[in-house]
Amino acid sequence: MLLETFSYAIFLVLLILSTWLLFQRRKFLLRRKMKEPVRLQSMMFYLVAGFLMFLAITAKWILWWPEVLPIPEGQGIVTQVPGLSRSVYRAKEVLLQITVILGDLVTVYRLWIISSRDKITVVFPIMGLIGFLVCIIMLSGPLNDTVNTPILIVEGKLRMKPWDLGAVTATVSITVYITLMIGWIILKARIRIGVKALGHSFTQALSIVVESAAIYTIWNLMLIISGAAFRSPVALCFLDSVPAIYGISVTLINVRVGLGWARGDERVAGPFRSLKPGMGHSRWLSARVLGASAYYQIDPYDLISILLESLSYGIFLVLFILSTALLFQRRRAFLREEGSEPVKLRSLLFYLVTGVMMFFSITANWAFWWAEVLPIHARGPGVVAHIPRLSTTAYRLEQVFLKITVILGDSITIYRLWILSNGNKTMIIFPVVGLLGFVACAISLSGPANEGLTRLIPIIDGKLKLTPWDIAATACTVSITVYVTVMITWIIAKARLYVGAKALEGGVKQALVLIVESAAIYTLWNLLFFIAGLGFENEIADSLLHCMPAVSGISVMLINSQQRQKERSILIGPKGHSHQDGGSHRFLEWPSARNYYYRVTGRYRARGCKELNVIRNS
Repeated sequence: MLLETFSYAIFLVLLILSTWLLFQRRKFLLRRKMKEPVRLQSMMFYLVAGFLMFLAITAKWILWWPEVLPIPEGQGIVTQVPGLSRSVYRAKEVLLQITVILGDLVTVYRLWIISSRDKITVVFPIMGLIGFLVCIIMLSGPLNDTVNTPILIVEGKLRMKPWDLGAVTATVSITVYITLMIGWIILKARIRIGVKALGHSFTQALSIVVESAAIYTIWNLMLIISGAAFRSPVALCFLDSVPAIYGISVTLINVRVGLGWARGDERVAGPFRSLKPGMGHSRWLSARVLGASAYYQIDPYDLISILLESLSYGIFLVLFILSTALLFQRRRAFLREEGSEPVKLRSLLFYLVTGVMMFFSITANWAFWWAEVLPIHARGPGVVAHIPRLSTTAYRLEQVFLKITVILGDSITIYRLWILSNGNKTMIIFPVVGLLGFVACAISLSGPANEGLTRLIPIIDGKLKLTPWDIAATACTVSITVYVTVMITWIIAKARLYVGAKALEGGVKQALVLIVESAAIYTLWNLLFFIAGLGFENEIADSLLHCMPAVSGISVMLINSQQRQKERSILIGPKGHSHQDGGSHRFLEWPSARNYYYRVTGRYRARGCKELNVIRNS
């Protein structure tokens, strides 16, 4: 469950990115004078296949929730999460099989394109796909109508049926074959044009890994080794995550296609990867043990926290990698410019350093879930795993990492406000005071009164009981985020009005810019926590609190990604000239912004002056 949610989050971000890039690529192809229907049809194929995979993978992941909800009410309730009903289990099984078949078709198509449409090359994977279809048909027969779990566990060992082994063999053989063939074709093409096969080794290796869906192939091999060879129950964890891992491999190829980097892109640029779930089924929270049901025993709100935090951490991780790469590119571009300003370089370095620090603190905070989940000891029928509360020491460390992340996130948003306000110190007095107040509350919450706690917020009679210091800390961070969001939104709207544009012109696009620049996502999450915890005293606030570091990281990484565009720093130019109204004339710093100003107003004059803080003018 934890692995599947984490991998689904990564898949979701990559899907959005790859879909946008594919649409941009398609529009570019449509604008060209020489229309090539084959390329456009291929692009549409990848888009449609990606959308269908998204529906199947999302539906399969959503079917976790019938096990978790509704949550019973009462004091100290620990729920036994049962196995899926027969109909829901069958639905999950069908969705998994659909995802595999879709991925296999796209992967075979990808190999066909890269091999210059050589039909002989794809004969073997097509035969393997037919074999996989036969196996899943047999696995859906009457003998399995009463089975609610895919694989039996007897004395801690997996017991796979012959058709399970057949499905595993078929899917692994296809993925290994396609990965090897695509890797060989790419290397052969490099040698043919006189380039070293492994030149620029890391970049080339990364290219082959993406193009050949090696991630999914490795996952499948781990599945078959742990399941068929060692008969370890850990294979069930790999099996649950197969569709999402499949989607990740496919969307990585889509990203390359959308950027025009993929092999054979001028002909087709094949996106999706073949990821085959090895065992043709999927396993949930219960398992068949010698004919009896076995259950995980877990607090329902902990289960929600695990799902939400893993989902948000996966999104944060992808955005962190993307924003870090973009910031490094931006920094190299500044260093290549003649007379680049040290202020810009220091600003980029600040974003890079704080981003890395947030990555470490958020990752450490998320990793503490594993201390609760692992190791899981199976002891036979009945309750096989009880997920306990963290030890006092582990809880204290988790609390420290959460506070560090919040402080880092608030510091970055305050710095962002200071930059956008043209270095106006008065504007950041309130959030700085609020940050100092939060630090004071965090220190007080670390006092002796809380040394014996093993959860972030005490729960009494099913109600969250916030201490005065909890309320003060929450009020401080909420006030900071709300203030910063409102002020940044006001600055952006004012800047647009200054250049003659409507404050809300641009509809959805402008709204997205405002949300990213003002860290509105983190602000809304804080408000939800404040309302749920202080207003309704609902336990769901504890789950929201667990996710707060990752959500803060998502907001910060979105801001960092914006730095790929022109930096909105404020520089003081030559002495300003008088306008007709006697005021100081201001102009926009960057050429693109100046062009925008001239296009909107027609009044631009290129004279030295005090510069206006530039917000994105798109």
